[in-house]
Amino acid sequence: MAVKTFPTGSTPILEVAADANLMVSGWYQDTVEAQVRSEDILTAEVQEDKLRLYAEGDLVLKVPTQSRLQITLVEGSLTIASVLGEINIQSVGGHLNLQTTGPVICGNVSGHCKFTGATGGLRISNIGGNLKGSSAVGPLSVSNVGGNIKLLDVLLVEKVHAGGNIKAKLPTSPNELEALAGGNIKLWVPVDANFNLEAHSGGEKVVLQTGNEPQRYATGRHRTAVGAGGPLVRLHAGGNVYILTSGWEEDLVAEDFVPAEEPSHDWTSSLINDRIERRVQAKLRAAEARANAAGRRAEAKMENAMRKLDRFDLPNLEDFWPKAGSGAAASTPPEPRSKVSDEERMIVLTMLSEKKITAEEANQLLDALNGKFGN
Repeated sequence: MAVKTFPTGSTPILEVAADANLMVSGWYQDTVEAQVRSEDILTAEVQEDKLRLYAEGDLVLKVPTQSRLQITLVEGSLTIASVLGEINIQSVGGHLNLQTTGPVICGNVSGHCKFTGATGGLRISNIGGNLKGSSAVGPLSVSNVGGNIKLLDVLLVEKVHAGGNIKAKLPTSPNELEALAGGNIKLWVPVDANFNLEAHSGGEKVVLQTGNEPQRYATGRHRTAVGAGGPLVRLHAGGNVYILTSGWEEDLVAEDFVPAEEPSHDWTSSLINDRIERRVQAKLRAAEARANAAGRRAEAKMENAMRKLDRFDLPNLEDFWPKAGSGAAASTPPEPRSKVSDEERMIVLTMLSEKKITAEEANQLLDALNGKFGN
């Protein structure tokens, strides 16, 4: 592992890109420390008040807590912890994990996104996987989520699309919100919340809890003022819509939102191991698929070869091999004649390598396919 240190001051601007995984952690020093597998994969450049870093592999950074981050591209996953300056992220090829961060603006995340302890607002354009977040001081605005959304004490605002379910416990009375989900929508609001509700349910079920007993509406569409009314909350669900004031603990288990333990100081080895493991697993899956396909082809060709065997009237094959002590050399079986095809020969060899037949039986099959015993 190679370590490089850059003096920066307490509030540097850092522009970072990585061809693999990137982990950024804040610390109370006026320097940036970069950890990489080897020094030759890291490029560093100072431009006025900005430090630019590019890694051709995994990169681990320790930065001043008030750093401002400009993450242009991370091919793998991105983790940022304890960085309270402004964070701007353009694209993440893997997952995004945010722990105790300042305000965040993010473009695209191909994988899942998880955050906790955000001290500022979060604005994310597109998430390919699921979104899970908790304990955000500022509001959350997210445009498109391919999977499910789970939020605990996070104020969801503006317009959001989710391919799966939306489950969110709002810490305060909702602001203007339009949510569209392929599955169900469940919102937990304070008992004294004030807003106007417009709910559309593809499952033709809207449940509204304003007191002790929830009210159910089976029309698939419901409009009402909750409390004294206020901001418009429009909910469109392919499934059912629920507006509740209690009972969130079963759907939003608090332990699910607890961040992972802080990584050790030597993160790089685990990052590299994870990357190798992903590559190995991908290659194993591809090899298994090719092997299965080859096996199916071999079985079909073997069946065809065995049908060819039915054309021969085979004598007792043991008569054609020298007996022990007969003086005949335990010689190599005769060379197969040209009648056997390469495909048939490969089938026999495959069966031999898989121990489905013995070496003696393999030679007998090859001779039979050559028509040796037809003379």
